[in-house]
Amino acid sequence: MTLGEVSDHQSEYIGNMNKLSLALKDSLQIAQEQGRVTCGIYATANMLEACPDHVMFCVLPVTSCGVVEKDLQCTLIEAFCSENDVRLIKVDSSERLAKLLGEKKKPVNDNDFAAGRRGSTSTLDFNCVLVQYPEDGDVSDMEKMILYYYKTCDEEEPHPYIPLPA
Repeated sequence: MTLGEVSDHQSEYIGNMNKLSLALKDSLQIAQEQGRVTCGIYATANMLEACPDHVMFCVLPVTSCGVVEKDLQCTLIEAFCSENDVRLIKVDSSERLAKLLGEKKKPVNDNDFAAGRRGSTSTLDFNCVLVQYPEDGDVSDMEKMILYYYKTCDEEEPHPYIPLPA
């Protein structure tokens, strides 16, 4: 293999990862608009326990959040996904997940201050995200691309990694 061929393969790989990155971003946003996203370790664990067959895939960040309890819970969710054949996809950071899926800031009013809400996403946990199948069974093309990538990587890499766009 020549240096030019290596460069071509590398360019093709980077192009494919960019497509997958955008496909994951679009899949997460579409699923969120349709109410099929579950965010947070506790909510995710409840959903996995109640109905793991409804989960299309689980997204966990590669980087640790720095809190030992959350890191242990993420490890347990990862183990549960492996044991129950739930697709698990790793992403680069929970910060990018938060940026992608974070609630749009709403105007803050006096009732929000009284209730302790300040219009931020800091109360949401993006250390684990689940995407459920659509109720009508109509999986988007972007979701099909992610599922195909998972299927092709599953034997080589048990938890495929897809970087989220900045």
